[in-house]
Amino acid sequence: MAHVMAVKAYRESNIKHSRIGIILNVTPAYARSNDPQDQTAQKVANLLLK
Repeated sequence: MAHVMAVKAYRESNIKHSRIGIILNVTPAYARSNDPQDQTAQKVANLLLK
């Protein structure tokens, strides 16, 4: 939703000779604890971000 709002505001500003794109924030996931479920969740999240 934030991307849609940003693009709308950009287009309404009518800035000449400019471009807009997307930025992907691909920060690695870290486990909350040493609990096996947290460790598994971390591994799955990091696999999805590859």
